[in-house]
Amino acid sequence: MTLGELKASLNQNESPNNSNMLEYAIEKLTDNKFNLVVMGEFKRGKTSFINAILGEAALPVAVVPLTSIITELIYGDTPSAEVIFENGQRKTISLEMLNDYVTERSNPNNEKGVKKVVAKYPSNYLHEGVILVDTPGVGSIYEHNTEVSYDYLPEADAVIFLVSSDQPISKAELAYLIDIKEYIDKIFFIQNKIDYLSESERKESLEFSRKVLEQTLGGSVTLIPLSARLALQARQSGNQEMLLQSNLPEFERELSEFLLKEKGLLILTVAINRGLQVTNNILRHIELELKSLEAPIDLVEKQLGDFKKYVEQIERKRLDAHYLMKGQLGELIKQYDEDTEGLKKEKLPEAIKELDEALEKAKAGPKAQISDVLDNAVKNIILSIFTRWRSEEEKKVSAGFEYIAKRLIDETNGIAQEIVDKASDIFGLSLSQIVGTVMLLDSKWFYYMSKEASTSIELLAAPAKSILPKVFAAKVMYADAKEKLIRYFDMHCGRIRGDLYARLDDSLLALKGMLDERVTEMVSSIESAVTRGLEYRQKNEVEIQKRKLELESYKERIERIELELTSYVNKIG
Repeated sequence: MTLGELKASLNQNESPNNSNMLEYAIEKLTDNKFNLVVMGEFKRGKTSFINAILGEAALPVAVVPLTSIITELIYGDTPSAEVIFENGQRKTISLEMLNDYVTERSNPNNEKGVKKVVAKYPSNYLHEGVILVDTPGVGSIYEHNTEVSYDYLPEADAVIFLVSSDQPISKAELAYLIDIKEYIDKIFFIQNKIDYLSESERKESLEFSRKVLEQTLGGSVTLIPLSARLALQARQSGNQEMLLQSNLPEFERELSEFLLKEKGLLILTVAINRGLQVTNNILRHIELELKSLEAPIDLVEKQLGDFKKYVEQIERKRLDAHYLMKGQLGELIKQYDEDTEGLKKEKLPEAIKELDEALEKAKAGPKAQISDVLDNAVKNIILSIFTRWRSEEEKKVSAGFEYIAKRLIDETNGIAQEIVDKASDIFGLSLSQIVGTVMLLDSKWFYYMSKEASTSIELLAAPAKSILPKVFAAKVMYADAKEKLIRYFDMHCGRIRGDLYARLDDSLLALKGMLDERVTEMVSSIESAVTRGLEYRQKNEVEIQKRKLELESYKERIERIELELTSYVNKIG
């Protein structure tokens, strides 16, 4: 690996920042995480599909809806799992004990308070940083399973969406798919259980499913027919003919192509960019030190003093750029506030009307169920409104921040280039142009809070409702539900606002710190190179000539590596 060779070539007295940048680049290439999330309605064979990919029945499956907790599969030399609880505690278990924590049967309604389980498995799929994620199915009688899957959506980098050959696509699946599409650009569509059908039935079923998906999404869809059951059997027995019959290899080819082209190239670009920054820094350092070894000492000392005075002047420019960007973050939040007012005017009346309809339906049932029906209605209304709203606002804010970040990056690159140009002018050298910063911007996500602890007043009021006549009890419960709906509506608007503001501010500070560090390191590199040359001038001529030869040899090695990295850039471009 060229980056590894570059790291090994660094001199001992080289800047720690150069080493850190290379560590970052190498880590991105070798340890980058990519969440590939398997989603769909309950009993579509999601867990069986993951087991087929792994080639072993690593995760538990059953006839009834089973998975109730998010399970992340990462690479590990030895199979094991870690249970991460909602209170922050962790517990290491064997894969055989997964049933006790991730299934509805052994952990009903998540009474054990499990946040997620991270399982390790020695699979080639997971070796390159891909994380396979098993999610609970939506649409079953266990509503909390649906919530768990929805909450994980923002974590996904790509989704594998499973439908089944033994039953047509439902309205609930299509609604879920529309919500997924709000978050995820890349969705792999798989129609599982093709071994249940004859050849003619399979063709008819695939055509129908594809047509429904394309009508829903408004574009062409690649739907891959597959049998997870046959694929797992084939992998376990080594039966290549059965593996081809399962059609798993077709999916594997499409996934590999996506990971290489879409994910791989972006990460590779960032990594090579860091490598070029390092070679750029080193070559500039070498040129400056060679100059200070040859020019008159008095002249070099004066040039160094002039450069330090210039750096003090340009510091104000860096601060001004940051304050300008921070002001633009305020404009993003102002736009969010305007959007929120529009949301309330449009959606809150619709939400109350939907609650009214839920009340009318609840009146037809037993009085004891009215409160639960209204509570579920409030929860589902909030979930429905804010799932899409959150996605829309995330996209707006993300686009806005990317624009601001790009301006700050461009401004910093301009300042860095100005410093190099000034150094070239002061020291009488033609120093290399800087390599502009390219970054991957990570994000945090907002999560719902659709539940809250009962207050003491609510607990005291509950028995009173139970003794009221049904018609009066319904009115009281409706009033409570309506108040809760409005309160939750405002709460979520406020929580999203607070979350967005904190994330924007944190992200800008982190970006500024990273960019400032680069400029500071560049200034320090220039000054230290000249200072080191001056220190060698105090030694005898033999030592000075020896140092020159060392620098020339070092320069030759770095130029060769830089040439290789540049050739990679040309190939990618």
